Amino acid sequence: MAASGAESAPAKPFPYHGKLASVDPQKMTITLEGKKQPRVILVTGATKFTRDGKTVKLADGRPGDPVAGLMIKTAEGKQQAISVRFGPKEEAASAAPKKSPPR
Repeated sequence: MAASGAESAPAKPFPYHGKLASVDPQKMTITLEGKKQPRVILVTGATKFTRDGKTVKLADGRPGDPVAGLMIKTAEGKQQAISVRFGPKEEAASAAPKKSPPR
């Protein structure tokens, strides 16, 4: 009985990150560089794309960009992005240098 309940439950999102190898707007995929092989992630019309905290499009991704976001595993076993952030974290890019605590 637990197995059938797990099949109908929505997929749980999990984080991913890497370096963008390519973007394919026709196939609706992004490819991340991998140690052994590239990692292909599907995107949909519902996937949210950002860069520097602003909404962008799939085609705005550039090879070599750091990439991070959330994804789910589809019923077919494919990885599908819910969100994609191109470029470094916004806070990391704009944060002031941290001061060391006094000793």
